[in-house]
Amino acid sequence: MVVKRCTRCGSFFASEADTCDMCSNKDRTDVKKIKNYFEQNENISSINELSVGTNITEKNITRLMESNKLSELNIKSIF
Repeated sequence: MVVKRCTRCGSFFASEADTCDMCSNKDRTDVKKIKNYFEQNENISSINELSVGTNITEKNITRLMESNKLSELNIKSIF
């Protein structure tokens, strides 16, 4: 196992994942919030709008997009 730095909180942890266990749970919650927001809202025009609507930072939304955790939403084509 490799010691890594969590991409979300910056703490060190031993795993093959990009985030520590606590942040992995937070990521799953954030992904659910984003999916629900997309189901309830049409024509989302910016990451800022998504951030305000879900109370998730733009930084974390971008990180989730880049790590393909939102790939099923095809969110990259929207922004």
